[in-house]
Amino acid sequence: PLGWGNANSSYASGSYQVVYVQLAQEALNDYENLVKCEEKVMLAKVYAGNLEEQERIYREALAIQPINVDAWLGLISVYNSNTNKTENDYYDLAEELAENLNISATPAFYINGKAISGYNERLILKALDDIK
Repeated sequence: PLGWGNANSSYASGSYQVVYVQLAQEALNDYENLVKCEEKVMLAKVYAGNLEEQERIYREALAIQPINVDAWLGLISVYNSNTNKTENDYYDLAEELAENLNISATPAFYINGKAISGYNERLILKALDDIK
């Protein structure tokens, strides 16, 4: 359901897919809020390039359904695109994600890894630019 557990998707691969299916089922069990949340996720994509507005909308989506993987990945993408985000911002985001995805540790770990790798990539690129 929702593509969150498909091995061929960007969400999971290999043995992680079963955990994502469980998380997707939780979201589907709350169908009314799933629909509202996914509408917000689609709306956030309309504001591509406006990071502040996208962050606001993704946070609205997560207020509706805190376990929504699409909204989390969207918010992380915004963080990774925003060069003003600090290490503390990423730490707070990781903490927030862990609190909200406490029903399923593997997705929380994987999604936090996407945020951390995005932040580390920015630090590496900045260091390389400073060397020039």
